[in-house]
Parts: sequence; structure tokens; C-alpha cells
Amino acid sequence: MNTILDFNGYFSGKKFTIKEYSLYVIRDQTHDVVSHHFQLSKPPKNWHALSSENQNNYKTYFETFGITWKRGTHNEKLIANNLWDILKNVKAIYVINKEKRQLLESYFDKDLPFKFIYLNELGFDFEPKMSTLCRHHKKPEKNNCAEDNASAMMKWLNRVRINPAEIPGQANIVIDFNGYFFSDTEYIIKEYSLIIFSDKTNEVVAKDFQVSKPPIPCHQLDKITQHNYTSYYNSYGIGWNNGTQDNELIKNDLTQKLKNSRKIYVRDQTQNELLISYLDQNFNAVCLADVGLNLEPQMITDCENHVQPDKNICAHDNASRMFKWIKMKGIDNIHSPENDINIVLDFNGYFLAEDKYVIKEYSLYAVREKNNEIIYRDYVISKPPYLCHKLDEVAKLNYAAYYETFGIDWSKGTRDIRFIRSDLQKKLRTSKNIYLRDQEQRELLNSYFNHDFKAINLTDLGLTFNSVEGTNCTNHEHPDKNICANDNATKMVELLAQMPRLPNSRAKENVVIDFNGFFVNDKYVVKEYSSYIIDEETYQVIYNEVGVLGSPIIQKDKSDEKSYKSYNKFLNDIGIDPNKGAPDFELSKESLQSHLNVTNKVFVMDRSKHQYLLNYFDNNLTTGFVYLADLGFKFEPIKNTACSNHKNPSTKNCADDNAQIMLDWLSERKFGVSLGLNQLNLTEPLQRHVIVDFSGYDLPNNEYAIKELNAILVDKNSELDKDLYMIVKPPFPDIQKLPTIFVDAYLEFEKRHGIGWNTGEDDFTKVSQALNDYFETATHVYVKNLEKQKLLEKFIGTKHHFIRFEDLKFRYEPRKHTDDCEHHYNKTSICAVVFSKFMLQWFEHHILRCLPPRHDFDEIDHGFDISQAPGTSYEKTQSVENVYSNVNRGKQSIKNSSNTIEEIQDYSQNSENAYSTIDDEDEDLEPIYSTIDEVQQNVKDLYSNVNKRKSLEHTYSTIDEVQQNVEDLYSKVNKRKSLKPTYSTIDEVQQNVNDSSRPVKKVTFADDLVIGSAASSIPPLPPMPEDFSTINVVPIPSPMPEASDAENSVASPPAMPKSNSLAKRKVSDPNKNTKSFLEDLNNTLKRMRPTEKFNKDLEHCNLRVFENNFLFSSSTLDIIEYYMQ
Repeated sequence: MNTILDFNGYFSGKKFTIKEYSLYVIRDQTHDVVSHHFQLSKPPKNWHALSSENQNNYKTYFETFGITWKRGTHNEKLIANNLWDILKNVKAIYVINKEKRQLLESYFDKDLPFKFIYLNELGFDFEPKMSTLCRHHKKPEKNNCAEDNASAMMKWLNRVRINPAEIPGQANIVIDFNGYFFSDTEYIIKEYSLIIFSDKTNEVVAKDFQVSKPPIPCHQLDKITQHNYTSYYNSYGIGWNNGTQDNELIKNDLTQKLKNSRKIYVRDQTQNELLISYLDQNFNAVCLADVGLNLEPQMITDCENHVQPDKNICAHDNASRMFKWIKMKGIDNIHSPENDINIVLDFNGYFLAEDKYVIKEYSLYAVREKNNEIIYRDYVISKPPYLCHKLDEVAKLNYAAYYETFGIDWSKGTRDIRFIRSDLQKKLRTSKNIYLRDQEQRELLNSYFNHDFKAINLTDLGLTFNSVEGTNCTNHEHPDKNICANDNATKMVELLAQMPRLPNSRAKENVVIDFNGFFVNDKYVVKEYSSYIIDEETYQVIYNEVGVLGSPIIQKDKSDEKSYKSYNKFLNDIGIDPNKGAPDFELSKESLQSHLNVTNKVFVMDRSKHQYLLNYFDNNLTTGFVYLADLGFKFEPIKNTACSNHKNPSTKNCADDNAQIMLDWLSERKFGVSLGLNQLNLTEPLQRHVIVDFSGYDLPNNEYAIKELNAILVDKNSELDKDLYMIVKPPFPDIQKLPTIFVDAYLEFEKRHGIGWNTGEDDFTKVSQALNDYFETATHVYVKNLEKQKLLEKFIGTKHHFIRFEDLKFRYEPRKHTDDCEHHYNKTSICAVVFSKFMLQWFEHHILRCLPPRHDFDEIDHGFDISQAPGTSYEKTQSVENVYSNVNRGKQSIKNSSNTIEEIQDYSQNSENAYSTIDDEDEDLEPIYSTIDEVQQNVKDLYSNVNKRKSLEHTYSTIDEVQQNVEDLYSKVNKRKSLKPTYSTIDEVQQNVNDSSRPVKKVTFADDLVIGSAASSIPPLPPMPEDFSTINVVPIPSPMPEASDAENSVASPPAMPKSNSLAKRKVSDPNKNTKSFLEDLNNTLKRMRPTEKFNKDLEHCNLRVFENNFLFSSSTLDIIEYYMQ
């Protein structure tokens, strides 16, 4: 037991005397009140017997506390004895501060051997209340009372933790909280309440109630965070500057408590998602909303944290209500949706119609996977859907055949058929594995729910199972020959228990859904919906469904005003024809309901969308819903769609567009990257993503030593952003200092990795510090698997957000190839640099397709086929897109597309592609093609030809290599044949302009053209920037001889009228020649592509002359390069 004590009194000389005290005896951890004592001491002597000094002391006391000298309830000596007896029998005494202890020691005239806890040191900010309702005070409106003080202390202790002891393993936790978004991705808990209770007795073990301090001063908040907190304040009423605990301390304390608890209970799926986001860990909490709790937050509280108690929501009130519900429900009756429960199911039934199967009898066992413990079982017979005489002939024949085998009468039943369906959905959805008898049962179950549960058949496990005729069950009319589902299920459990290890049946599935609709007489009607079924771990799309449902047509004279307004708003905003929709309306509605009920979570935009679905499905939805708005999702409907379901799509909103945006946002929130469903809104990671691989060896005392490490920063934004490579020296030069077992282990490591013991450059003792410094700002750390994560955590801790490649369906092992890494003495060794670069390529290829290319290392292949990785898909056109990306990445103006694919195809079909040739009388070089496809198809032949004729040493096979090495190529050609180079593409002009030693050249435009074989795949022209901040220098062209032999080109292009006007321009007078050059350039380009769009684009060109060079904006170069193709 502990006690809370407050008192007041006066001094008689140097001795303190207690006049009034209030004392609560409470339990250690729960703070439940055991007893309460409140007493006033009677005067020890007559007032007139007091000295004048003591009278003055009491008058001072009286002004503050207002208790007259004569007033008292007990003798002073009796009070002292009673108080001493209580204090000596408790573990700790809570008082406001140390001064109170000193007064007690003066009162008892001795040092007190008791344990005192001072609340002011724990954050109790006490301000004496100078008014009271206590009748013992002369002026209650001005006096302070010990009873009020003790009550305030008690109230504070009931809400705030004072003992951060670890939670026993058999304790459960109920937690509720509220908070705000400090940024788009960082959620901060402002107030939380936590109740810890015994798993066996439900007795409260401890409580914790906190308000976090603000992370920064209010005046430093940006406008978005100010808006976020204003919204929070309107609902919860806790000021920005309120708070007693640092946010990081709360995080660490909560993490420890939740780790040590047996079960964690949160309000709903949204709270679970926010808790995972806040702590960056998933504790597999039980969402009470999923198991029957319907908790609407109360907009009223008596908590002093809130400025408007009659309007605000308090986390402590919610946690208390949740705990009361758990006690009332009984913890054994709350079946946790944790991923450790297998369902063993057998059933039988009949066809009510050709495609409508009905389960009549089923038996279900919920078995814990680890030890085959039976958690609960369920046996049900369904009631008939209607009376027997209403059955048609087909249904009667079907049931007669069922009755012959199973012997259950039509009228018999224990549970309504609709309840059975929803209850089974919930149990199957939350299980880890589902085991059925055979494939026929699986097909019937999937038909019943209109959903593929991917159950495991016993026959697929090699278990022979035959139903036994004859049963002891009294529900069957002919027990000697009938089959019972319960007998089958019991036998299945016995067979499965004999198997050493059971396989996993299926991945958890979530649904992201958006929809549009309207109200008809207060009933919501879903007209259009789009749902994405996704894997819970990887967020990969398993299945997508877009539908338009049948609906009633609203007529003004036959509907109320509210329905008519709702209907008109739907037509104006969404624009879907009322007559459009699936013919079987009820079947489509039932199918959508099944998809929602069998999934693990349903993500919707906000609470209102959930309410609309509940209204539409008559509250018959059992899945947990997550509101993206509560997770920080901000959405403005986009009234522009390409969906053909909408009239005037350029002004309408589409549910499928919304669902794609939601899914991209969810993926970026989880992995830091977009799934890329919304191709017009591909997002790159905005933070620091590091891919790391390393190798090392074990040392004594469970110590791990890194030998080689390579960390690659995915998104470099400045020159300061660098990768990290470490090759670490040994802890001591002589390996023989190690025990023999560790020496042998290192020799095995050396065989695989080819790194000697004494190889190294980095100090062994400084590895941990170097890694911590490098990863300090990393927001996402990508490692191969859990083993690598645990090893790296030994150096940089567990606070980082780790993402494991194995969870992203990455299935590759390091190849034995060092790629000439100098630190390995064997080229067939495993190298951390090679494998980390390969992981980066795989990551870019399958996850971050929009990332800019890496120029700081060559591509790694070595036999890996990253385009066909397990669990991923790759578009056939991706290679073309990547080539285009390689040419144009790095240009800041490329962010959005301005043309459609149809426009590009039209341009390609009607355009005339120009190319230039390296010309000389004696040469026979093939043309240099200026389009992407032509370069891809012909560059090898081109350089092969050049090699034969010019004895060049290298053949370049990629666009990047051509661009990077074109200067060397022309340099060698010039040396051998004294040819002046012709710049065939704008990129070449850009790359060569900085060579001051090279004479100024002119552009020659080819008279012939070649149509690219894949021109329709050329991506659209990027939009023009509003400013010309990026300037590129292009030399004014000089004459160049024409190609002498174009007969050897791959295609035989039609001829164009020759125009050598550009080639003959001289540059003696730049001001004079500028206008003429632009006119010729304009005319030539117009002949190449005489379209209205090109004329308009060319008007944006901003050219100036400086020292005989034209100055182009980057967008001008984009236009010229694009139209020259």
C-alpha cells in the first residue's frame, strides 16, 4: 500500500503542529483507494495561554486557511498516533514537495525512516486553490483546504504514470490516444492513456496518462502544420504549449511497455495504423472494433487537459470505456485476429438454385499453429431460408438428395443463415490458414462467399481422408448411415496434429476502395466503385475491380427534395448515365459486400465513406475500416478523367482515379515510394533511402565484426550526398589470438569473400561511429533480409525504418564475382559492392521506375535477370521508356506529359526524320540515326562499320556510351582522315560545345529521312517551362561536306528537296547572320514537321548570340531535338 498526504498547520515556537490533514491509502500500482482519513486537531490550550508570538503565527495561518483556533474533530495526540500508525505501514508516501516532509519531521520531532515520493519532481504542477466547499473554513471563497489538495494529487496520480517499471509478461494493455500531423508523414501523439491489466484476473496493474510537449515553439510552425493543429485543437482542446513529457521519451517508454505486454488492444484499425506509424513498429494489436466494440468518442470530459470539457474528446475516457467493455465481454471471448490461428472446417449443404449454394451444417475448430492447441470450436446448423412449401421443384430435388446423405430435416436449424455467413467470413478472414477436406469443398466454399480464400486441401498434403457413414450426432435422422460435419472436422484436426510442419495458405489481403453515389429517401446508392485488393505486406495489387452498378432513376415528381438534389449533384459531378450498370443489381451488390467482408482491412478516404457503405449494406459489414484522412491523406477531387463511363469526362470525377491516388499514397507512406499506378503522378522518394550490403565475421562474446560494407544513397540531391564504402582492418594483427573455432570460421569467410585477415583501410574501433554518422539522417534503410537487419542494428540501433528486400519478393543470392574490386584477391569471391549495386538496380527496376539513372557506376549483370524477378511484373515497353529516360533524365523541365500517345503516333506517321552523315569522298559510313529506336537498332552496325574502315578499338552498344564517347570517336576520325565532325543531334552539340579548341561547326540537315521502326513508342514532348533559367550554348554552324554514299543505309528513305542554305552561312557578322540563320532553321524544321503545334512551340524559343554562339534555353533544345527526330 501507498498513501497520499496533504496537511496544513502552524508553528508554536520551532515546533510545527498539524491543524488539518487529508490522507488516502491506495494500492501500489492501480491507485485504487483503500481508505480515506480527514481530521482537524483540537486546540492544545486556551487561546489566551498562547504567547503573543504564537498568536501572531496562528493569525498568519488563519488568513490563508481560515480554520479557527477552537475548531477541531480529534485530540492532537490522537491524531499524531493515528497518522504515525498509517505511515509506518505503507511502502511510500506521496507528498507535494520536500518541504512537506520537513514539516512532518518537525511535527513528529524525529527523522522519518519512510520512503517519500515528491510529486513536483514527477511533473505535478501544483497551484493551491484559494477557494473550497469545505465547511470547516471561515471564508471558503478565499481559503485553501487540505482535502482539496489531496484530491487533486489523487486525481493526477490516477492519470499519470509514476513508476516506469517493466510490464509483466502476462499483462495486457489497452491504449487510446489522439494527435496531429507535424508534417505530411510524421504523426505525433499529443495525449494518450494506457491501462495495464492482468491477463488472468483483469485486475488493473498500472495506468499511464501523458500529454507530450511541443516539438518546437509555436511561432516556428509552418502554415500546413498550423492548419493541422487547429483542426486537432477544435476536437480535443489541448493547447500547443501544454505537455509534460518529451515526445521521444514517450516513444521509447511506449515501445518498451508494448513489447513486454501479452496483448494490446486499440480502438480500431485507424488507431492501429497511426500507432504503427508513430512507433515505427507493428505490435499486432487487437482492434476492438473488429471484435464487436462500437465506440463513438464522447464529446464531453472532466479532464483538465481540455479547454472545453463539454465539447472535447479525451483519450483517458476512451481507454476507460474500452477496458470496461473488455471486462464485460470477457477476455476469453475476444478472439484475437493475430496471425497464429488456423481454421479447420468441414461443412455440408445444398443448392437452393443452380448457382446458389447454402451451408446447412458446419463444424469449425480454431487451432493455434505453434502447439495445435484448440482455442475454440463452433458447430452450427442453419435455419431454413423460408418455409418448405415455397421451394420450387429443382430445390426440392436438391434437398431430397442432401437429406438422403446427411439426414438433417429442412425445418431443423439453430442459427439464421445470414448470421452464419457474416460470422464465418470474419473467422476465415482473420485466420492464418484454412484447412478443408478436398478441392470440391474448396470450390463450394468459394462459391458460397464469392471469394477465393486459397484454402489448403488435406488431399494436397498427402493426407487420405474419407467421410465415415454413421454418427452419434442426434441432429441426423438416420445416424447409422448419415455423415456428420463435426465428425469430419474432429478427424481432420487429429490428422493435422500429426504433421511436423504446416504450410502457409495465403497472404493477408486488404482492400482500397472508392465509390460515388447518391441518396434515395435517406438510403445511399453506390453507382460506381473501384476496389484494389492488395497484399498486406508488399502492397502489390492482387486484383482490381471497377464496376458500375444498377440503380433507381430519380424523377422529380416521385422523390423528395433531398433525394432529387443528391441525384442532381451526382449527375453534375460524376456524370454517369443512370441507365448504365450491371443487369443483376443485387448480385453485383452481394459480390462487392463479400469482397469487403473477407478482407483484413478496408481503406477508405474518411469516416463519411464508411458511413455511406454501412448505409448501403444495411450495417452488414464486419471488416475493420481505416480512414486515410486520419492518417494525413489530403485529397481534392480531380474533375478530369479518361474513364469512358462518364459523360463529358474532362469535367467529371472518377472513383477509379481516386482509388489509384489512394493506393499510391498508401504505398509511399509504407515504403517511401509510389506503386506507380497513377502514371501521371509518379512520385520520387523525398527523403534519404539507403541500400546497404556487407559481410563480416563473428568474434567472442557474441560480437560481430564488419569486414566489407557498401551503402548506396538512392536519391542524391547534392554533391554532399555520397555513398559509403568501408573495408575494415582487423581488431588485432595476429589472427591466432582468436580461439580456434573463430579462426576456422574466418578462414571459411575468407574462402567465400576473398578478403585476407589483415586487409583493411578503416579503423576497427571507429566503425560503429562512422556508421551512426552516415545513417543518422537515413529515413529508410534497405537490407537483404532479417538477418542482415539484426546485424546492422548492433551498430546503428533499432530506431531506423528498415525495409527488407525479402519482403519485397527479392529472391536473389550474391553471385561470386568481384567486378575487379581491388580488395578481393580472388575475382570469383562475393563482393558487397557488386551485390548492393545489383540490389539498387532491382529496386529501381521494380519499385522506383521513376528514379534518375546512376552515373557513378556501370550496370551490373553477371547473369542476373532482374526483369523476371519472382513476384513482379514488367511491361514489355519498359525498355523503350528506359532508353528515352536515359537520354532525357536530369533535365529539370521534364515532369509532366503534354501530348497523348495518339498525338505522338500521329507525329511519327507524318514526320520526316532527319539524320546526318560523316561525309568524305572516299568514305562509306552508314548514317547516324537521330531517333531512339534507330540508335538502338543501328548503333552496333554503325560502329562496326567505323571500326572496319577507321580501325577504331571500341564498339559502343548503349545510348549513354555513344553520348559519353562521341568526342573521342570524332577525334579519332579527324586524326585519321582530317574530317570535320558533323553534329547529328542536339545532344552532341551540347556535349561538344565546351571544347574551346574545336573550331565552330555548322548544322547540316539531311536531305533524306528514315522512319523509325518504333516511333509510336516515343514518349511525348515535355511541357515548356515558364522561364529560361537553364541556358545551353550551341555553336553557330559552319559548312560541312555532304555524305557521299547513303546507299548502304538500312532503309531506303524518300528524298527531300536539298537545301544547303544553312551550310553556306558564314559567321563573320553574328548580328547579321543571326536572323538569317534563324529563318533558315525555322524553314528547315517546318519542312521536317509542318504542324501547327510545332509552329506554336517554336515561338517559345529564346535565342541570343554571344561570341559567335547561339544561346538556347533547355526547353528550346528539347523542342529542336524532338522535332528533328
